[in-house]
Amino acid sequence: MEILLKKTAINAGQLKYDDLIKNINRIYEATPWYDKLLMGVKNINDMIKFYDEIIKGNYGTVLTELSFELENPFRGFILTLKESNSAIFIANLVVLPEYRKQGLGTLLVKKSFE
Repeated sequence: MEILLKKTAINAGQLKYDDLIKNINRIYEATPWYDKLLMGVKNINDMIKFYDEIIKGNYGTVLTELSFELENPFRGFILTLKESNSAIFIANLVVLPEYRKQGLGTLLVKKSFE
């Protein structure tokens, strides 16, 4: 899906696990230390394991229809989970530092809950 933001087309597509892994170094660097602490992540391998656990359903069901990435180029993503019969929450929202302050995080949240 193409979204217009500040007269620029933004491509937001379904979040793909392969793209997370392909960009894991950049995602790791973009994740604040306090989020890494909460996630139990001390290095890149821990982050890969964390996302593997999410995909396996250990933190809830991944809602693929509500999880998106900013693509071409990869700039960030939102990962949405369903924890119980009614609880839906954002498990992770990352915008790479060089793309911040452009409203992309807000765009991802709005897209996820439209």
